[in-house]
Amino acid sequence: MKISSQEEARELAEALIGQTFSKAVREDLASRTGWVVRAKLEGMISTMDYVEQRINLELDDNSTINSVTLG
Repeated sequence: MKISSQEEARELAEALIGQTFSKAVREDLASRTGWVVRAKLEGMISTMDYVEQRINLELDDNSTINSVTLG
């Protein structure tokens, strides 16, 4: 199922907060949403370009998903 609303994408991504990030987690979320999924460590520099259908997962040093942003 591909989704188009940001609310649906945010709900699916936020359900992952507290879980350990892995390639399988990224692939499952991308498959379920049809969106690009980007993971980054807290404080890591990344591009500031806005991609409407992108989910950003912020990870701690243990690869735990701490927060989610879109764009």
